[in-house]
Amino acid sequence: MLFSKKEKIDNYVDPTGELTNQQLKMSQWYVRHKLQLQKIGLSVLILWCVITLGYGVAYLGYYFSLGYSNDQQMAASQTLEFENYALLQKKYQAAPLKIEGLGIFQSADEKYDFVVRGSNINERWVAFLTYKFVYNGGESKIQSTIILPKESRPVIAFGQESAVYPENVQFKIISVAWRKVNPHAVADVEGFVKERMNFYQENFKFTSKNLLNDNLNHIVEFDLTNFSPYNFWNVDLYVELLDGEGVQGYIYTPVEKFMSNEMRHIDVRSLLNDLRVTDVKVYPVVNVFDPNEFMKPGSY
Repeated sequence: MLFSKKEKIDNYVDPTGELTNQQLKMSQWYVRHKLQLQKIGLSVLILWCVITLGYGVAYLGYYFSLGYSNDQQMAASQTLEFENYALLQKKYQAAPLKIEGLGIFQSADEKYDFVVRGSNINERWVAFLTYKFVYNGGESKIQSTIILPKESRPVIAFGQESAVYPENVQFKIISVAWRKVNPHAVADVEGFVKERMNFYQENFKFTSKNLLNDNLNHIVEFDLTNFSPYNFWNVDLYVELLDGEGVQGYIYTPVEKFMSNEMRHIDVRSLLNDLRVTDVKVYPVVNVFDPNEFMKPGSY
C-alpha cells in the first residue's frame, strides 16, 4: 500500500466540488465516535435528571417539613401589617352628630320651647339636620337646620302648645345630610368659618316688665356687630337667656341685611311672668359655605 488512509483522505478531491477534505474528515470522525457520543449524551441527560429530580424531591421534603409552616406564619404577619380598610373608610366618613342636654322652657302661657344641644365634631363635614320633638299628646313640626364643622349650638322647637307641662319629651332625628367641604376650595375650614362668623356682642341690658309703667314684657337688649368683611342677606340669632350660669330660656330673632362692620341694636321680648336675666349668649346661624347667603356688590 503506497498511501495510508489519512493520505488518501487528504488527497481526495470531490469531483462535484460540494464536499471539502475538512468536511470529509469531520464526517469520518463523527461516524467513528457516534456510539460514544450517544453514550456521553445519555449519561449527561441521566445525570441532569437525577440532579434536578433529586433537588425537587429534597426541596419538597424541606417545604412540607419546615417551609409550609414558615409561609403560614408569614401570611399571618402580613395580614397584620396591612391596613384594615373597613376601619380606614370610617376615618373618611362623617362622625355622627352628638345630641345631648334636653331642656324644656316655658315661653308663654301654655307654650313651651324644647331644646337639645347639637355638636358637629367633624372638621370638614357640614350637617343638614331634619328633626322634630315628640311628647305626650303631641309633636312639633318637622324642622331643618345646619350645623357647621366643629360647631356646638342649641337645636330648638319654639312655641309648642300644651295645657300642662309636657311629659316624655324626646328628640327625633328625621335625617342628617352630610356635605364635605372640598379641600381644594377651602384648605383651612376652621379659619374660613371664623372669618365669616365674626360677630361681637356687647352692651347687654335687661328690663323687667312692670305693669305700672305699661311695660308688659321683659326686654332683653344688646348690640351685635358684624366684624366680618362680608354682608349677609339674613342671619338667624338664637339668644340664650342666662341667669348667672343657668339657662332661663331662648328667644329667636332674625337680622336682615347685616352689613360688614355694622352694629345692630337687638331688642327682644319675653312674655314670661317671672324672668331674671343677667347676660345672654348669642348663636348666629348662617350657612357660610353657601354663596347665596352673601350680598353681592350692587344688590343692596
